[in-house]
Amino acid sequence: MQMETIAPVRSKTTDREETLVRDVELKRVFSVPVEKLYASWADPRIFSCWWKGLLVKKMDASQGGAYRFEWEGAAGDYAEGRYEELTPHTKIVFTWNTTGTCAGEERPIEDTRVTLTFCALGDAKSELTLRHEGFTSEAQYAAHLEGWTSCLQDLERSQTPSTPT
Repeated sequence: MQMETIAPVRSKTTDREETLVRDVELKRVFSVPVEKLYASWADPRIFSCWWKGLLVKKMDASQGGAYRFEWEGAAGDYAEGRYEELTPHTKIVFTWNTTGTCAGEERPIEDTRVTLTFCALGDAKSELTLRHEGFTSEAQYAAHLEGWTSCLQDLERSQTPSTPT
């Protein structure tokens, strides 16, 4: 199973109340059925296995449910939020709030939103679009673009079967 990069779409910049707002958008094609790809994000048992360096402290992937993730070796750094929408095999939307330091800037980053859109492509392939909206600095945008790119690489590796030795 192989992930193809469709396009790391450079974020759209808008001017909201004279504040620069950057959005990260990434698209990937995975060689797995859309049901399996969706479960990788919605099932806490599967999710906790593939995102390297992430500790799942709480994950209630239901409408209004809360999550809290911590990073290994980053004392006090965490992401937390609530699931706003879960449409099976189609879409997951959740808020994203973090603490700590991001690209040399003190956080918190509050009230940003992540939307995952899943699309079946046939032949056991599916496309994932990840959009993270609401960054107010170039440093936050760049750090999260790098982080989400790494996250999707971890997801791809988890979808690839191991080769027996």
